[in-house]
Amino acid sequence: MRTASLSGWAYDASMVKKAVYLMLLSVEVMKISRLPDKTSGRL
Repeated sequence: MRTASLSGWAYDASMVKKAVYLMLLSVEVMKISRLPDKTSGRL
């Protein structure tokens, strides 16, 4: 067992959080881009 397993786990958890955040962000961007130009200018 590595002595740095705890810090490694925390690093992996932060990377997972970043990945999930980016995925949700891209979904929101796709939703916005699908809207008509009239409404997209008034967010």
